[in-house]
Amino acid sequence: MILSDCAKAPGLYCGAVNFCVLRASKPRGSSDRKRMNINNIDPFAIVEPRELSRSGKRKNSPPRSINRSKTTLYSIYFMIISSIIFLLNPSEAKAATRSIAVQGRPDWIGEKETISRLTLAAANLGWACDIVDYQSMNIDQKEYDFVICYVRDAYKSRHTTYFVLSGGVSEKFFLDDGTLKEEFASYNAYLVIYNFANRTQNLKTTPSASWKFWSPLAPYMENWYPTAQFVAYQEVDPKYLFYPCAVWGNRAKDEKYKKLLSLLDKQPYTKFYGKKDFARTYGSYVSYIPADGVSLIREIQKNGVSLLLHSENHLRDKIPSGRIFEAAAASSVIISDQNAFVIENFGDSVLYINETLDAVEMLNQIDAHMQWILSHKKEALAMAKRAHEIYAKRFLFEDQLLRLEKFHMNIMSDNFN
Repeated sequence: MILSDCAKAPGLYCGAVNFCVLRASKPRGSSDRKRMNINNIDPFAIVEPRELSRSGKRKNSPPRSINRSKTTLYSIYFMIISSIIFLLNPSEAKAATRSIAVQGRPDWIGEKETISRLTLAAANLGWACDIVDYQSMNIDQKEYDFVICYVRDAYKSRHTTYFVLSGGVSEKFFLDDGTLKEEFASYNAYLVIYNFANRTQNLKTTPSASWKFWSPLAPYMENWYPTAQFVAYQEVDPKYLFYPCAVWGNRAKDEKYKKLLSLLDKQPYTKFYGKKDFARTYGSYVSYIPADGVSLIREIQKNGVSLLLHSENHLRDKIPSGRIFEAAAASSVIISDQNAFVIENFGDSVLYINETLDAVEMLNQIDAHMQWILSHKKEALAMAKRAHEIYAKRFLFEDQLLRLEKFHMNIMSDNFN
């Protein structure tokens, strides 16, 4: 089954996950690895009940004796036919069991939330996934198929490691001549959020620039998004506007955004979330949300409407943050600024505001959208459902991990495309 079709598959759920931080582990070769548990259905997911077929007893049918020799032959025949079908239809095969690790920092809340959602997606695939302290050397004492690293100063293990290159790429990761900074140049490969070929056209380059990215020693995989694991569609009640207050960038520092949040704070439908410090600033502050991959999406569902305000870096680079994916996964009605990625991929399933306007005009646009949502609930929910369908079809973390698995197999076979 292809994970992008999981919205059609009754019974698919977000597995409950046991997170672990590797601070001490058994010697290399130990077999009792910590694995994700999906034994219990997470109450967060909406699981459609399976229809049970009950066949009644056939009338006037004589009792049948068991011919064990025929049964054995039938079993062998069935195994042979099943093997042939499997070989002819490899796409129907389940994902191979993998054991992976993710390096992250517990104090980086955004990355922590993304990593939590990644581990939930891995559990849905039946993969074992450890969240590893970014400076721990104990990672070398376990066997992993590969490691995903979200931290620039992480310990570099003996495993095949893929480093995630996120937003603000030209400033963070590259020198003026277009080459990777030395601290980032020694990974096996890279996971990039954008179309790298298009993005690098804007970098200052010279004809003799040494593009480490184009070398077969450092391949990359595009379109690695901070997305979400599969969450079943759930019709929400779009009464309140959900917004997690930013703590960095222009949305936290610019006077325009400060004024916008102050104006939003006076609206009866606004619900602010984030660090507990915001409780002293905003009367509409509700609570801090744990970065566990589940709680944030639940809170969005409770409110019903999501407000997306992207940083100047995301707007400039035309890349998404995790907000569009978590808002769509929560089946919420979405109000967003004019982020190019959101417009291109989610189109008219989202309501838009113009982030180039002043705070008062932006508030007026947000308020107009909220009044329309409250008075046109049926139409607004239809938009929310379309956004969820786009996310479920094109942006599941499960599908992203399966793409990475194929990419990893190419890396291991030296088959770089």
